Amino acid sequence: MADLDELLSDSAVENLRLEFKREVPSKDELLKKLSSFANTYGGYLIVGAEANSSDGRLVGLPGVERQANYKQTIVQHCQAGVLPPLQPQVSDPIPISTDPERVCYVILVGESFESPHFLNSRKGVYIRTDEFSTRFEPKFAKLDEIEHLLNRREKASATRSALRQRAESRFATLVSSQYGLTSRTQGGSGAIGATLGIFAGPMFPVGELLSHQSLLQLMRDGGIGWRSSGFPSVSNVITQLAAVVALQPTLNFSIFELGTSGHCYFAHEIEHVTRSQGSGININSLVGHLLVYARYLDKLVSKANYSGMLTIQLRLERVRGVRWLYFSSGFPQQGPSSVLDDDIDIGASISAVDLVAKADALVSGLLRSILFALNWPNAATNDESIKGFLRAGYTYNLWQEPQQ
Repeated sequence: MADLDELLSDSAVENLRLEFKREVPSKDELLKKLSSFANTYGGYLIVGAEANSSDGRLVGLPGVERQANYKQTIVQHCQAGVLPPLQPQVSDPIPISTDPERVCYVILVGESFESPHFLNSRKGVYIRTDEFSTRFEPKFAKLDEIEHLLNRREKASATRSALRQRAESRFATLVSSQYGLTSRTQGGSGAIGATLGIFAGPMFPVGELLSHQSLLQLMRDGGIGWRSSGFPSVSNVITQLAAVVALQPTLNFSIFELGTSGHCYFAHEIEHVTRSQGSGININSLVGHLLVYARYLDKLVSKANYSGMLTIQLRLERVRGVRWLYFSSGFPQQGPSSVLDDDIDIGASISAVDLVAKADALVSGLLRSILFALNWPNAATNDESIKGFLRAGYTYNLWQEPQQ
């Protein structure tokens, strides 16, 4: 409340990054104002603050009635009503000094590199301006202004691509320098077999979401219960530019990276050897690894306080001719394999808000794409097969099976 009182005593004036609202704005008005902030330079909307109608100068803090679940309501509006979704920060209700029954709310939206943000119910994009009056108001962006916003988004997309390429390069370096020195998952030596790499993070990374110290703490203390120990194993953790990396975090030859931008990268060898059936991709192990990765990703975005869209990019390498291994009778049996493609890229997206409730659905969707890409269409398109593989993944991880 002290900060609001200071604004009042200083007779603060609305500007490009600050606006006062006497009453609780409607959903449409709220989204128009917040999206215009995000599309411009970010800013604060203070609800329960009264401004002079002529010059936008703050003249009082009458407050508003407490709104039930107001923070959650605004977040939901911004997730469902704006594309790409916004990530507002909403204060707890702030009691005013003259009447503790009335409160103010402060809503912050940062400058967004995901812009332009469109309102789902309207055509066009809003930006913040005072071009036609002495008051700063949202207005429709012109073509050149939209082009500027798209360029900003393109820059953020390029940043994401660079982060992924750097993570993949680190795994390639690990393979070339240490693979021959480590017991191979296949039980031999030589070149690495089929591998899976999965990169996930903010759709449009905009800078540092986690400090170096936070990354170290999360890597060392934030593991997921998995099999007989946990994921990831942190017996060999190193630090690199803007990232903390665990070497050999699973029994497979593998790497696991957490980055300051909020990204997470996991790559491991998925090709196994059995005495009777030769090499192949163990479906139970693959699903188990996807499940534990999805759970860890949820911990990461929660730690980073990130609620926007996530991009998941999965890459399979050296998979041509490597057969599936499945265990319908308790013993490994060989399934089909990729006939032509040796390297495969698969993408998906999900909001951080949905990740908790829909993690298994995300894994199921990725699994369908993987199975189809590796020439097992009957399994990919059969709901019961997918459910069975998901249960097998839970069993592999030594987790209790989800309730149906």
